[in-house]
Order: sequence, then C-alpha cells, then structure tokens
Amino acid sequence: MEKMNWNAASVRMAAASIVSALVAAGVVWMWTGVYLPGAGLSISLLLVLLVGLLAGGRSPRGAREWLLVAACALENLTFFFFMSTSLRLVNLPVAAGLTALTLFSLNGRLNHGAAEAGALGETLRILPRACVRYIPVPFRALPRARLSTGIVVGLIISVPVLAVAMLLLCSADAVFEGMFTGLLNRLYEADVWALLVKPLLFLLLGLIAFSFLYAQKALERLPEREAKPPFPTGALATPMLLLCALYALFAAVQFIYLFGGREAAAMRGGYAQYARSGFFELVVICALNLLLAGLAVRRSGGARVVRAAAVGMYAFTAVMLASSAWRMSLYTARFGLSFLRLITYWGIFAMAAVTLAAAWHAVRPETRTWSAAFAVIVASWLLFAYANPEGVIAAYNVRRAGAKVDVEYLSGLSPDALAALKPLAKENAWAGVAANRIGDGYRDISAYEWSLTCRLLPETAAEPIPEGESPSVGDE
Repeated sequence: MEKMNWNAASVRMAAASIVSALVAAGVVWMWTGVYLPGAGLSISLLLVLLVGLLAGGRSPRGAREWLLVAACALENLTFFFFMSTSLRLVNLPVAAGLTALTLFSLNGRLNHGAAEAGALGETLRILPRACVRYIPVPFRALPRARLSTGIVVGLIISVPVLAVAMLLLCSADAVFEGMFTGLLNRLYEADVWALLVKPLLFLLLGLIAFSFLYAQKALERLPEREAKPPFPTGALATPMLLLCALYALFAAVQFIYLFGGREAAAMRGGYAQYARSGFFELVVICALNLLLAGLAVRRSGGARVVRAAAVGMYAFTAVMLASSAWRMSLYTARFGLSFLRLITYWGIFAMAAVTLAAAWHAVRPETRTWSAAFAVIVASWLLFAYANPEGVIAAYNVRRAGAKVDVEYLSGLSPDALAALKPLAKENAWAGVAANRIGDGYRDISAYEWSLTCRLLPETAAEPIPEGESPSVGDE
C-alpha cells in the first residue's frame, strides 16, 4: 500500500478529530482512574479500539474480523469485571498487544492477516514506531514559544543548584527548615501523585495513544522481506535428527520413571521435589524446539527430510509438555494452587496448540493451521480470564487442604476469591476467616473501585476464628 498523500488541511482535520477523541478518553480515564481504576482502564482501551477502527477508515468485514474485534473487546473488559492484581498485570500486555494486532491487521498496516504466523512479529516491529513517531504532530499546530536555548539550559542547570542550596539553608537555620518541612508535609497531604504526577502520566499516555491512533491512517505498510536462499538440507537435518535421538532417550526415561511410578522419584529427594526440579527447564526446551524447528522448516525450502525431522522434534516436544504438565500436577497436589501455577497450565496448553499446528503445517504446508491455533489460544485465554482464576485457586485450595488451609495466602487474594470462599465458609471455618480478612482489607477500596466481585464485600460476614494458629501449607 502506498503512503497516503495528505494535504495540510486533511492532516489538521485528522489530528483534531483524534485529539478530541483522546481528550474525551483522557477525561474519562482520569475520572475513572480516581474512582473506578479497573473500569477506567477498560473504558480507555475500548475507546482506543473504537477510535482506531474509525481512524483506519473501514469497519470489520466478515465473520472472522468481527470475531477478532469481539475477542479484543472482551479482553479489554476483564479489568472491569475482575480485581485480581496478578490477572490485571498479565492482562495489560495481552490487551495492549491484542488491540495493536487487531487494529494493525484491519487497517492494512501488516502484510499478514491477524491469525497468520508472521502477524505477531510484524506487530512487535511496528508498535514501537507507531507509539512515538507521531507524538510531535499535535504540537506543530500550537504557537511556537520563543525560548532561547540559553534559557532552557539555564532552567535545567538550576534544578540541582537549587536543590543543594535548599539543603544547605535548611541545615543552617532551624526556622527555615521547619517552614520547608511544613511545605513538604502539606504537599504530601495534598497527594502530589494525584495533583501533579498522575496528570503528567496521563498526558504522556495520551500522547502515546495519539501517536498509535494517528499511525492507523498515516503509517505506511511494512515492506515485504526479501526471500532468502534455502539453507543446505544436510546442515539443517543433521542436528535435528541428533536432537531427536537425544529426546527419544529422555522420553524413555520419562515413561519409565516419571509416568511409571514413584520409586525413582523417591531417590531424588521426594516425589514433589522430583516433579519441581526440571519443570522450567523442560518448558524452555519446548520453546526452543518450536523456534528452531520452525526456522529450519522455513529456511529449508520445503525439504522433506527437514520437515520429517521437524515433525519428530514436535512429537518429542509434545512428550516434554506432557511431562511438564504431569510434574506441575504432582507439585500442585502437594502444595496447592497459586496464580503462577494456574497460568502455567494455560501456558502448557498454549504451547501444545502451537506444537500441534506447527506439526500439521510441516506435513501440510498449504493448510491454515496457524489461524486455528490463534483462535484456540485467544479463546482459551479469554476462558482462563473469565473463569475467575483467584476464585478457582481459593476453591481448590480449601477443598484440597481440608483443615490445613493456608489462610495467609488466601487472605492475600483479591475480592475475586470471595465468590468461592463464602459458600465454603459453612464447611470450613478457615475459609470464612480468609473471606473476612479479604473483605476488611478491601472495604475502603470498594468505595471507589467497582467490579462485579466488589458487590460481595458488604455481604461478607465475620466468621468465628477457630482456636489455635492458622495452619500453613506453603512451599517446602
């Protein structure tokens, strides 16, 4: 797609329209950021999605594009429905990435479709440029201030000089120190974050959002990468076949010891220790296998022996993923669920979907396996997010532990866990204690933080604390 030739009037009109939309979004964001933090983030992301579609100049076409937009909107709404800090931290890059992928794809900035294998890489390449390239555009319409370079440099130099002089004067005179300290206390009591830092942060984020949205119309499409000549088949197939032989030996050990019984695990410090010892290493190896096999198939020019070796590597990768899932299940059965362990299960599932798609693509390159894998991964993530992870964690840990509930861990969860803890409070007193502590910790926050789970807070009834100390079943 050629770069659009805009005249000055059209540029000003586009800038004015997008800036106006962002000003409205900023007002909503700042208001909801004070009173409805989660809801404010959802509203802001949805506004960016809407304005991005309008700035791109066309609406979604076909069921696939509408489903992509719907998935993106559902992902952005997770901040509105759930209060889990862990979930929000993970969801923030996911929501931002999915929004960027959706808009870049629909607005013709990418050479690949949203569900194709190269779309994610192209999005990561274009996103930094899109977020900063057009930040100066709104300022070009403003009257230019005639500040000399000397004045600007002088102001910069004055900051450390004034700071040192202020410290010396405070040390020299107690009355002046008291006045200065009193001024700082007043600023602290007035919440400098809300009065100064927060508006500047929102201004910066607004400028980044403007540049990103402006890029939907002004940024040129990424250039096509030149096809590289095929790599020698022998140089690719030999290490892949040797790796397959090594993985075959590893798979045999897994079937004999890990899947076969507890005797060998007992020699390695216990079953739980054996399950935990190699989990993360296996996950890294699986990721490297997917990367290396995919690159080899791409650079081989379709050589059969390389594709066959890649299928072998994918098969052994599936065995490793099964081993990782089994190890994690053993570890979870011993120590209970946590957010990290729960999201690990999803990560294994996502890698399994990619492995299956890659293997099928190696056998049938003409099929659209990546589209199916992308749809499965996005759908599974939305299912994970909307399943209320902390509620699942709380319910599992209470039912698994019985009388030995880790109250300290449960009490650190968000109100998302109350939906699971409150019904269990009748069966387990410690579940009631954890629910009561969560309610007490979030009761003040609930005055300005709204979510579906926050409705449970006023109904949280105090449960009698059982006699004795709270048991803990944390990691050994």
